[in-house]
Amino acid sequence: MFIEVTATGSNGAVATGTMHLNFNAKQYCIERYTGWGRTAFSVVGTFAPAGRSIILTDQNTPRYGNKITIEGAPVG
Repeated sequence: MFIEVTATGSNGAVATGTMHLNFNAKQYCIERYTGWGRTAFSVVGTFAPAGRSIILTDQNTPRYGNKITIEGAPVG
């Protein structure tokens, strides 16, 4: 499944892109993105459904607890 996303990093940087959600593997990949590196969050990683949201976990820096919550996202 593909969704359009906009994320704002803690440093105020704004990123946009098309996110591919693979519900079988519980992995995400940001495609056709702009500014994503400035948010200090990886364009690939894993995710977990949480109620009516999904929580993305950064593949590059999981030990720092970097996460993004997408509220109202498809969960299946």
